[in-house]
Amino acid sequence: KVCIENHVLYRELSSTIGECKQKLDTNNGCSSSYFFDSEENICRKCDDNCLYCSNEKANSCLSCHDGDQFLHVDNVDDLSGTCYDKSISTQGGCQLRSYLK
Repeated sequence: KVCIENHVLYRELSSTIGECKQKLDTNNGCSSSYFFDSEENICRKCDDNCLYCSNEKANSCLSCHDGDQFLHVDNVDDLSGTCYDKSISTQGGCQLRSYLK
């Protein structure tokens, strides 16, 4: 499927169909919960826990959806990581050997 000018194709991770939507000025033209796949030139859905995710990695969250989750940074190069529920830990939501800053 090809979109008209100033639009980009949105597609779920495992789907082959999608929907054209107007390009945004931020996040490489994609809305929140999507990342830009430069190989296919489309917006792909992030992992359900991510509000924003790293380009090319649906499960590398840059931020989480709500205040009941925290981002545990796994990759210091792009500050991406995994969103966890704060209730999983008694250390203010931090994983073992981590601290809340």
